[in-house]
Amino acid sequence: MLLVKQTGAVAAGAVIGAVTRFHADEVMVYFGLPGHWSIMFINIVGSGVLGWLLAVGPSWVHWETYWRYFLTTGVLGGFTTTSAFALHTLVLNLNSGISSAFWYVFLSVVGSLMAFSFAYFKIGRQS
Repeated sequence: MLLVKQTGAVAAGAVIGAVTRFHADEVMVYFGLPGHWSIMFINIVGSGVLGWLLAVGPSWVHWETYWRYFLTTGVLGGFTTTSAFALHTLVLNLNSGISSAFWYVFLSVVGSLMAFSFAYFKIGRQS
């Protein structure tokens, strides 16, 4: 039963996060901030919020598990595309050192760009 509640919490949070990101982006573009800069701003804000939530974690650890999933994986996961990336980079740096964190960032960014480029230019443009 817990998995059902967690899944529902993540799904509900993701809807809220994604819709919030959409509207925040539209508002910033409306006021003249180009799309990539508004998304970068949203991602930085979301990463900061995730970091803050994890830093204050001990004070909210008594919350039901599905509330934590709702906020972190759901709302922030839907709101940003980089909050989890930032978290994993920090954890790698703390647990394995800067070299591991560097390679994680490098391979994630380069790998994502390569996968996007391949899909866009080799697959998407073929059809």
